[in-house]
Parts: sequence; structure tokens; C-alpha cells
Amino acid sequence: MFDGRAKLAGIQFAFSAVPAGSNIPTSHFAASSWSYFFPNPDPFAGNPVATYRFSLSKVLKLPAGNYTFNILACAGSTGSTAPFDVSFGDDANYVNITAIPL
Repeated sequence: MFDGRAKLAGIQFAFSAVPAGSNIPTSHFAASSWSYFFPNPDPFAGNPVATYRFSLSKVLKLPAGNYTFNILACAGSTGSTAPFDVSFGDDANYVNITAIPL
């Protein structure tokens, strides 16, 4: 963690299944990311712990049908060889989907 390299984490929503003929792409439709950097290594300080919250919001007009979406997460570092942990999720996570028939 204290290797002087930037760290990055991100999350996105993406459809994995859409109704046939809907022309809705199966690419991501909402994404968010953050990065951090600890420039001063201190072997006695332990690993820093920080909480970052993603807040994704998107309004979509979709034709009637069945949809499946995935929550995709990633993490990485710029050229680092030092291990680091990223955890996605805790007791306060939720996804709220509101469907309004047109």
C-alpha cells in the first residue's frame, strides 16, 4: 500500500441480457471511480484504511421486456508490485430500481 504508486478502484452497471430487437447495448450505462496515493512510506504506520462510496444514478427509458444487469467492480495500481486489498460492499449497500410503465 505504501509503495508510492497510485491506486484506482471503480464500479459500473452493465446489461448482460436485453430483449431481442430492443437495440439496447450491453455496454455499461453508469460508472464511477476513485483513486488515491500515499507518497510517504512508513513501515511502522500499518496499512491505511479508507472508505469511499460510489453513487451511481441513471435514468433509462427502456422498451418492455426482460433485462439482466451486472454490477462490475475493478481495482488496480500503476506499476505496483506491493499487494493491496479492496473490498466492495458492506451493510449499507443497496441497489434501488424503479420501473414506471409508459
